[in-house]
Amino acid sequence: MRIPKVSALIPFIITALFLGVLYYIVSNKDVKISDEVVEDSKPFVLVDKSLITEKIYNEPTKYTTFDLSYPQFKNAPASFNKKIEDMVMNAMKDHAEISEQDWKARYATKYEGDNIGEFPTEDSRLSLFTNFRVVQANDKYISVLMSMGGYSGGAHGYRNMVSFNYDLSSDKEVKLSDLFPNDKNYLKKISEFSRQDLIKQFIAVESETGLIDFKKKEDKDAFMASISDMLNAGTEPIAENFNVFTFTSEVVELYFTEYQVAPYVMGSFSVSIPRK
Repeated sequence: MRIPKVSALIPFIITALFLGVLYYIVSNKDVKISDEVVEDSKPFVLVDKSLITEKIYNEPTKYTTFDLSYPQFKNAPASFNKKIEDMVMNAMKDHAEISEQDWKARYATKYEGDNIGEFPTEDSRLSLFTNFRVVQANDKYISVLMSMGGYSGGAHGYRNMVSFNYDLSSDKEVKLSDLFPNDKNYLKKISEFSRQDLIKQFIAVESETGLIDFKKKEDKDAFMASISDMLNAGTEPIAENFNVFTFTSEVVELYFTEYQVAPYVMGSFSVSIPRK
């Protein structure tokens, strides 16, 4: 068998090397394109915790204790974060002033034998707390619910709710009307939806107590008569009744504070309304 000279094989070797290099380049290019596709198809993150910083304040005064927690968002404008912080700081200032006035009034009017000192003991200082629940925090939207409550004298404590919503792409705060852009009657619709949903919640809550038998028409009618004025007023189709809300692409959550739609003893409520 005749073995070809090496010089005669050189063209074939060069061709083989060229094809090998070309395959390597094409193969790696395909990998890079595939990586880009995977990057673009990452699932949407509703709450990116890396964007949230929690701030805490718990320095007491002679009359009050504080357990304050609130969020600041790394990708939000300074004005939005300041609005959240100002709300908490103003609440702290108001609570401190009211608590001091209340305690001084009690001390000034104490009767003989009443064991009230000029300043409250550590355990009897009047308290304020805030906490928060982030519903959305990503590169598109921020939606957060703040809860605030405590005791500053009186028959019982209190609890309020405030929401903050922001559209990062448009650089503006989100209003409830923005979530229903093609519906001029959105307030009427959410009013009706809320009433029906709240009635179901009320029945469930009161049924658990066993004090009302909703199988009896007279009991149900009596309960609804006792609560209808507060419910109707608190869900009247005006913007002020629905100014505490959070949202996702799927639902809008409406929050009703104490006394808004039901007596204090029943607490606060929320209603989820589908956006689609």
